[in-house]
Amino acid sequence: MTIPEGQEMVLPREEGFRSLSRTVRRQRALLAVAVAAAVLAVGGLVASWSVKSPAQLASELSPPPPRVLTAEVRSMPLAQTVAVRAIVEAPATFKVRSLTAGSSGRRVVTGRPLSKGAGVESGQVVLEISGRPLFAMTGEVPAYRDLGRGIEGQDVRQLQKALAATGDLSSDLVTGVFDWRTQNAVARLYARAGYTTSGSGNATIVPLSELSFVPILPATIASVPAASGAPLETDTDPLIELNTGALMVQAMVPSGEQGGIKAGQRVLITDDIAGRQMDGVVKEVGAFTSGAGQNARPDQGGTTGAQGNLGGGGTGAGLNPGQGTGARTGYPVLVAPEKPLDLSWLGLSVRAQIVGAATDGPVLTVPSSAVVSEASGDTSVVVLAGDGTRTTVKVRTGMISEGLVEVTPHEGGTLHAGDRVVTG
Repeated sequence: MTIPEGQEMVLPREEGFRSLSRTVRRQRALLAVAVAAAVLAVGGLVASWSVKSPAQLASELSPPPPRVLTAEVRSMPLAQTVAVRAIVEAPATFKVRSLTAGSSGRRVVTGRPLSKGAGVESGQVVLEISGRPLFAMTGEVPAYRDLGRGIEGQDVRQLQKALAATGDLSSDLVTGVFDWRTQNAVARLYARAGYTTSGSGNATIVPLSELSFVPILPATIASVPAASGAPLETDTDPLIELNTGALMVQAMVPSGEQGGIKAGQRVLITDDIAGRQMDGVVKEVGAFTSGAGQNARPDQGGTTGAQGNLGGGGTGAGLNPGQGTGARTGYPVLVAPEKPLDLSWLGLSVRAQIVGAATDGPVLTVPSSAVVSEASGDTSVVVLAGDGTRTTVKVRTGMISEGLVEVTPHEGGTLHAGDRVVTG
């Protein structure tokens, strides 16, 4: 086939390809235009969001409208409560010593049957010295001599009473005279403990060094300073310290919070660590102390034991402001638990909530911030109704406890539990 000059030969298939190419280019152009239009539309929308009028900006930056703080009027009993830290202590501490009537050779601690925290009963061996027992016996007269047949006196009577308490002597044989019946009772005491009595033949002797009279038993071992194998250099060395009497709670109330606290008021004792509680009562409120026990009431009801086997430093069952309360300034308060505390409480720092005066029953209460004091001296609260209406109600205030105030509306005013009062 002859093709005219200046023209190309176009095959049918090639002509179809060219037609398709023009269509694709046309579609691509339309797609680009659509994408550009979409981008412009989105940009315009974003621009419209980011551009704000001055009034709109001022509105957004202004603080929110003030809110009215309110609280509910509640009907409940009120009680004045003072919460302080306190220490659980034994009311009396005694230092036991072993005295001698004369030179008896080298004395060494050969046995310590009891350790800290152990209980001590009357007639029990608390220590062994050079193979001999040291008995703790109930009594207030310090031991000051060896006892044996024919000796008379208050110390003999005291020993006989102690032997009667242990069941070794009949109570009707307490005569104050160390006779053969007393001698047999002493032998029974020693035999039960695993020892023989001292003396020769029928002349039994109770050496001064083997008796320690303690005013209050049973007691608890507070410490055993005497180590096994340690020689006793002097009679004044304390061998054992005893805590005697039921455990008590010693608190110190800061000045300004003691008003209204008096004997007989209820106390809630809380061991925060173990999560246990015990009820108690205020037994005694002491005078102000500066922190070292000055100007406070002296200890009561015990024997200091400055002589004989009962060492100095013992205190009676009363207030001891300088002990256990950290020697803080304030008013010492002694609290007696309603039930005996076991030894796991001894020495613990506890929380004591002393409940003072209380209302007879439920009363209307509001937060103290809701009470308004007027120039006239009157007090009032502002009640906010559901529709926003405010009504001022004059009230009389009563007991204040833990931020709540007892209120009573004046005649003509109304206030009910559930009302909302303005607090700020």
